[in-house]
Amino acid sequence: MDKMIHTALHTMHSTLIQQNVGAQNMANANVPGFRSDQIGGSFGSLYLSAENQLQSRAFVRESEAGLFSNEQGQVKFTGEQTDLAIKGNGYFLVENAAGKMSFSRRG
Repeated sequence: MDKMIHTALHTMHSTLIQQNVGAQNMANANVPGFRSDQIGGSFGSLYLSAENQLQSRAFVRESEAGLFSNEQGQVKFTGEQTDLAIKGNGYFLVENAAGKMSFSRRG
């Protein structure tokens, strides 16, 4: 595939992910206990052509969606005995869909 087309498609995909995460964060900003999602990633030495050649190279940014902020969300007392919150550092020990124990701070 042409390098410029590949780079453009990758950029459009990354922009779409950023827009979706940003929209979700804004929509849920007033939900008690909501912790914003973040996008991680890094610029790396991912070449779209062979190294040590005179051809042009393109760098891509690998995006990783699904990260979340470690900052504490808004805590609101509900009066329900089944509603739990953690103030400060710490995680809940929960059972995931595969039946294994995991740590979580998400609702």
